Amino acid sequence: MRRCLPSFVLLNCALLPAWGADAPSPAPPACQAALHSLQQAQDQAAAAPQGASAVPRAVTVEHLKALQRRAAVACLGPAAAHAADAPPRSPHVSAAPIALPRPVPLPTLPRAVVAPPAAPAPAPASPRPPLSAAACDAAGCWASDGTRLQRVGPNLVGPHGICTQQGALLSCP
Repeated sequence: MRRCLPSFVLLNCALLPAWGADAPSPAPPACQAALHSLQQAQDQAAAAPQGASAVPRAVTVEHLKALQRRAAVACLGPAAAHAADAPPRSPHVSAAPIALPRPVPLPTLPRAVVAPPAAPAPAPASPRPPLSAAACDAAGCWASDGTRLQRVGPNLVGPHGICTQQGALLSCP
């Protein structure tokens, strides 16, 4: 129903310039009768209850379209009937589509093989300071790192094996 009302308003707006602002002559009687019957049908359609079935509503819409066509022909002439049947124009300006060239695919390059990051190398063992014999007795010696070295004959034996002694310095495994 709402589509019919704007078309009726457009039809009336189209008729006003045709009659002219300074022309006192009214519209032809056939035009007035067609517009009057169209207005009555629109009023009846607007007064119809909202819960009405879809079939009478579709018939009402077709009936209103026929009345609009009849009013257009009576008021504007036979050429206006084709304009009434034409679909509504879009308010947006349409432009011709722009032809763009197809995108050129880029050449595929071989993927670089990236090795996983290697585990960091263990830090080099810091050299131990040289051991020296701090205090010795008949059974062995105390080393400068606090370990007890047992005397076995002329040699000193540490926790990891036999130590060699050169003066006060000890070399233990």
